[in-house]
Amino acid sequence: MKIRNNRNASNLCLLCNLRPSNKTKSHIIQKAVANKILLVDGKNEGYVFTTESKYSRKSPIQDSPKEDYILCTECEEYFSKLETYFSDKFYNKLWIPVSQSGFIPIENGQDQSLLCKEINSSIFQLYLCSIFWRISICDFFGKKEELNELRPILADYLIKCQGKDIQDIIEKTLLPQDNKNPLSFIICATKFPIGNNGIILFNNIQEIYYLFLGSFVINFSFNMYNFPSYLNAVLNYGSREGLRIKLIDEEFYFKLNMMMMTEKQLENLKHFADSYLKDVIPNTLQV
Repeated sequence: MKIRNNRNASNLCLLCNLRPSNKTKSHIIQKAVANKILLVDGKNEGYVFTTESKYSRKSPIQDSPKEDYILCTECEEYFSKLETYFSDKFYNKLWIPVSQSGFIPIENGQDQSLLCKEINSSIFQLYLCSIFWRISICDFFGKKEELNELRPILADYLIKCQGKDIQDIIEKTLLPQDNKNPLSFIICATKFPIGNNGIILFNNIQEIYYLFLGSFVINFSFNMYNFPSYLNAVLNYGSREGLRIKLIDEEFYFKLNMMMMTEKQLENLKHFADSYLKDVIPNTLQV
C-alpha cells in the first residue's frame, strides 16, 4: 500500500533536513514485522479501515503503508540498522526455545516478566523512536495533533545518535545528559506468538501512547512518572540495563486492545468482523 503525497526527490529529507529525500517506498512499519501480521501462508489476508469514514469491505492488502521522498539514503540506512538489530536480537528470538537462554525470568510479584541483558535498551528505544517519528509524519495514520510537539523531539534525538554502525550508535547514546533518550516505555509480549491474528493500532490515552504491533503491546511516554509505580519492575528508561519484557496472555491482549480503541474504531471493527468478540481478531491495520 502506497501513500499519495506531493513530495518529490528535490525536497529535503524530513529527518535530517540536510540531504535530498531520494528514497521511495519507505515503510512506516517495518516490513518484516508487518508481513507476519498481514500475510497468511504468503497470501494477502490483511485489511485496512480508518476512523474517518464508514466501513466498506476492500481487497486484502499485502504490505504496510509506504511513503515516497520522506528520507534520504543515509537516514533510510540508519533506520534499517535499527530494524535489523530489533529483528536479530529480539523479534526473531523471543519465542524460539533454542534462543531463549538470553531471556532471564525476573521476580515481579505474580506477573511473569523477562530480562534480556543481550539487548542494548538505548538501541531498542531508538528503534521505537524511529517508528513513532514515521507514524507522526505519515498521512495514512491521520492528522494526529498530539504528535506535533513530539515529532521534533524524536527527530532531534534520532539525529544526535545517528552512526555508521550499531557500535557507533551505542557510543553516541552514551554522550552527555543533553543527549538523553526522551522515551520511557513498557513492552508487553504475549506468552505465545499470536501469529497472523495480530493487529497494528496506535492510540494515545492520558499522555501514554499505545502501539499494538502483532504479538506486542508497547506503551511509551515522555515522562516516566506517567506510569503507575507498580510497573517499575518492567519499566525501560534511560540506560537501564537490558530490556525488560512483561508477559501477558492472549485473552488479556485482546481485552487491552479493545480498551484502547476509540468508539469509532470499535464500531468500524465490529462491522468488519462479526466474530471479533467471540473468536479472533482478523489481520487488520487500524488507524
